[in-house]
Amino acid sequence: MSTVFAWPTYRELWTLVMDSPMVDGYFHEEVVDEGQRRIRVDRIEDWKRLVLEVTAIPPQENLTPGRVHLLVDSPRSHTRVAIPLDGEEEWQGTADLRREYLAGPVKLVAEATTTVDGRTRLLGRSEEWTLVVDAGEAPTPPGAPPFPILWTDFRTPDAPDAARRNPDALSFMEPSGEPRLYLNDGIEGFRALLHADTARLERRRARDLLAGQVARTAWTTLLRVAVAEVQMSAEDDVPVAPDQPIFRQALEGVARVTTGVSDLEDLVMHIASAYRGSVAEQAALWSELDAAIDRLCGLPDATESLVREARNV
Repeated sequence: MSTVFAWPTYRELWTLVMDSPMVDGYFHEEVVDEGQRRIRVDRIEDWKRLVLEVTAIPPQENLTPGRVHLLVDSPRSHTRVAIPLDGEEEWQGTADLRREYLAGPVKLVAEATTTVDGRTRLLGRSEEWTLVVDAGEAPTPPGAPPFPILWTDFRTPDAPDAARRNPDALSFMEPSGEPRLYLNDGIEGFRALLHADTARLERRRARDLLAGQVARTAWTTLLRVAVAEVQMSAEDDVPVAPDQPIFRQALEGVARVTTGVSDLEDLVMHIASAYRGSVAEQAALWSELDAAIDRLCGLPDATESLVREARNV
């Protein structure tokens, strides 16, 4: 549902279509994930220019916008650009985006405006798309997680001991041996919601938020093991990243989105330094790491979308 104003507005979201993605002069249809409304240019190395054909389709409501534009919002690089779209029944245009002006996850949303009493007013918005610019911001591709994912009822004997002790938990990450993620099949409707690829509006926002919480459980568990191994290696005054690939990858992902850290080696030194310091320094470290995990799991975006819509109900 769109924001409610004192003037007529669209009650439903517009449809936003991204087509004909061209990267540095070559078509790359594979970067567009329509189901998740994501554009994954992080999969292409050293790209410089992305061109997209944009179509914004209004819901069937008797309103006529004066102007429609595509808003490109990149908070990480402090870039915010409005690209005009032309049309009547459908509004179309071309988004010409340069890599040097973008960072992190970039929001793409169409906005319809008109003039009311001499002032520009918002009539409605489209569903949001995300342009994934940096690999550290991208979710694991569906169907190809770096660890097994198993559904089990946490109230049954087949569930791990820790899961049985927490039968109301959404998920449980088992880090020992071969790390694996257990999802709670005992929560009615949980499996159906997570697998709802065509979910829209409130159902989609609920799915994204729950998926982010599950991902956060997995990331946090892996990171705690990785940090513990770095801490133990630091006892010899030469801190190193873990040998096991999955824990090393967890540190690499966090390093990409942690403020003030340039790479994996820098993060390892930062962890070792904190654990040589006071309890307050260790707590400050985990505040930084927790914030990085939230960004990796898409929780800030999911929460912002949920709060924005709830505020206007």
